[in-house]
Amino acid sequence: MKNKRAIPSLVMALMVLSATSLAQIKVNVDGNPVAFTGTGPTKVGGRVLVPLRGVMEKLGATVEWTPSLQRIDANKGSTKVVLIIGQRNAEVNGNTVSLDVPAMIIGGSTMVPLRFVGEAIGAEVKWLADTNTVEISTGGSGGSGTGGGTGTATVEIDQFTHNAGGWVRAGQSVEFLLEGTRGAEAWVTLRGTNVKIPLREVAFGRYTGSWKPTAEALGGPLLEEARVMGFLASRSSERQIQAGSLMNIDLQKPQLRVISPVANSRVTPRARIEARFDDGAGSGLDAKAIQLLLNGNDLTSSASISNGLLRFEPRRDLPNGKYTVKVSAKDVAGNLSSGTWSFEVGAPSPIKSVTHDGSGSLQPGQVITFTVMATPKGKVLIELGDLFKRSAREVSPGKYVADYTVRTTDNLNGVKVTAAFTDSNGVVSRLAAPGVLGRR
Repeated sequence: MKNKRAIPSLVMALMVLSATSLAQIKVNVDGNPVAFTGTGPTKVGGRVLVPLRGVMEKLGATVEWTPSLQRIDANKGSTKVVLIIGQRNAEVNGNTVSLDVPAMIIGGSTMVPLRFVGEAIGAEVKWLADTNTVEISTGGSGGSGTGGGTGTATVEIDQFTHNAGGWVRAGQSVEFLLEGTRGAEAWVTLRGTNVKIPLREVAFGRYTGSWKPTAEALGGPLLEEARVMGFLASRSSERQIQAGSLMNIDLQKPQLRVISPVANSRVTPRARIEARFDDGAGSGLDAKAIQLLLNGNDLTSSASISNGLLRFEPRRDLPNGKYTVKVSAKDVAGNLSSGTWSFEVGAPSPIKSVTHDGSGSLQPGQVITFTVMATPKGKVLIELGDLFKRSAREVSPGKYVADYTVRTTDNLNGVKVTAAFTDSNGVVSRLAAPGVLGRR
């Protein structure tokens, strides 16, 4: 029969291999250095572990080790702490407390997480990173640890991090981790905003929280290079720390403008497909994340993409039929924008001709007449470039006419005239008049 202790022993062995043994770590209790023989203080998973008896007895605690149960009992005053080798839960006066790092055996020595045991029996524990020193102050305390509140007046922060690398996009959650004194209140703020994110103590001295940014909370969709501050406070003490990296947030997706062919239009077999994406003041377009699909086929590699403009020109005539275009783009933050529309190729154009009498010098008050010959019973719109549009009336079967009086503020020289015809099925066809308005 297999030894039931083989598995936890293997786990401990692996954890020992991953431990960072720092011989230079020093421990002082009430200003007096603690001398270690054999295995000294060791860091595992960011937590300092110390030999069981040396430090605990310096803190005035009595320690009992039960090998058969792999159990440690530390008592001081009315406080009783129980740890089991390899287990991530401990007991403080009967209350279960989660541990980041369990007690373990390293080099034949029983090692316990220093901050947990120290604070549980009422001592104040500080980590001085610049000197690799743990400072412990007993303050004459007889122990108050119940696992539910800080036993010290002063709080300390060991580390503070977040996972918002680069940019944060809409719908993305940011995770925060703050480690320090147990039983305190912890929260996060972003400088320049009213955001306050509470953190919850999920293990002994380990506080975490998740936050999903909104434009309402930020006062707008963009936030650049915000300082991320972590706070830890008790009733009489407060500490703050700035995270090592700034936070950038972009909650708006790129804007799409379809250029051609327009939706539901009828075009020639060599029609060009064009669309433009604009990210405004956001994180900027990701040129590698722009895509073009035509009837489900990826044509991105055959398209030209420059400054947000996507353009595809068929190398040969498109077969007659209906086509569906889907374009998509992402910005650097990962916000996705997409659009889908259809056009038709190959059917005979319902527009036979587009003419006008607006050649020569155009004067204010002059009336320009536009004439379109097309299929009867349709709707015709005269488009003067991007300036304005005017509806034409069907004066006889298939003949559509529109008039326009030149205004003093108009500058129509060189403007292209296009007729847009909509049939009874809602399909739009376009045809441009020869030349342009004004002098030729």
